[in-house]
Amino acid sequence: MAVVALGGHPIYLKPDEDLRRLWKLSRDSERRGHERKQASEVMNRRLADARRFIAPQEEHADIIFSVSPSNPLQLEDARAEDRIPLRLTFTLREAIGHERLTRLLIALCNIQLDVEIGEAGRSATVTVQGDVAAEDVALVARMLVPRLEDLLGVEPRWHANTLGIMQLVVLLRIGDSLQKRLQR
Repeated sequence: MAVVALGGHPIYLKPDEDLRRLWKLSRDSERRGHERKQASEVMNRRLADARRFIAPQEEHADIIFSVSPSNPLQLEDARAEDRIPLRLTFTLREAIGHERLTRLLIALCNIQLDVEIGEAGRSATVTVQGDVAAEDVALVARMLVPRLEDLLGVEPRWHANTLGIMQLVVLLRIGDSLQKRLQR
């Protein structure tokens, strides 16, 4: 669980708890040199604080990313370096622009996608499964935001799969915000 603000948009990252633990245990033991048991105990001690201080921030986020394994049984004997197929669910508090993104993802990336529109059509929740090449993410980005180079000012490094789709969602929001500002 974490909150990040990009381009004025608070983003809440909400991984599946078992997946989060796998990632954190791997990071703490392999990169930081902690014993797995010790790292697990620290995570358990911090869980109450996370629920108390971090989880409530979800309600203030413009974008909520939930990441979970496509098949939870794959986590049972998994290690962080294993390629576990993921399901990404993102919620946009304002449903503006999600149609363009979902159409492009379906047409160009050959993925499974489900869209739910919230009450009064104000929010949208999109669930995505499937592999997406980084090249396809780059193509969708160029189609989503014309003159992308002007917006970013740098050559972006596009990622594949879940992370790439997350990049596109954030780009969509920043591009829409910029367009609104330019129209004022």
